[in-house]
Amino acid sequence: YKTSRVGDTVTIQQTVTLSVTLTTEVNTAAGDVRIRIEETDGTLVSEGTTNGSGVYLDSSYNYTSDTAIRTICRLKGFEEQRIPGTITDTGLTQAATIATDTNVNLPWYGLPRM
Repeated sequence: YKTSRVGDTVTIQQTVTLSVTLTTEVNTAAGDVRIRIEETDGTLVSEGTTNGSGVYLDSSYNYTSDTAIRTICRLKGFEEQRIPGTITDTGLTQAATIATDTNVNLPWYGLPRM
């Protein structure tokens, strides 16, 4: 271990999990949704896609302090979702429903239409 001196700054890091769960308007899992978690200034925190259960997980985020974020969720044929939140020392857990974009006329590919 290392002893700090007076005036030294010590930053404690710990790995936390970022979790986003998405469903459609008819309460089915929304898979293959593009997820981007960014700080409020646009700096990328994490990105990827939801799995077949509508869940995106990132278990490798290094937490150093509470961070205000926004999660952007995109899937063709659905309205973009922007979810505000804060990453804390326990991680991030968000859930949202994505709505069909009535301005886009797509063929049906298995996702329920409203």
